[in-house]
Amino acid sequence: MDLLEELDEELAPYDIDTLIVYSADDDFKAVAEKAQEPREAGESVMVQREVPEKIRYRRLVDFDEIAN
Repeated sequence: MDLLEELDEELAPYDIDTLIVYSADDDFKAVAEKAQEPREAGESVMVQREVPEKIRYRRLVDFDEIAN
């Protein structure tokens, strides 16, 4: 790890606040609406079909669990 990466980790423990993971079967409009809620609260949000390897997130939301 180089000095710049170390500094970045010290300044921001997370890359994003909320990571929402959804499946191919999910209605993307519903996923996008769910992503809007934390955005309106001032949080950063990422929506992906699977958890990215090098992303640090504060909260992980599985859309399949909250949609039912």
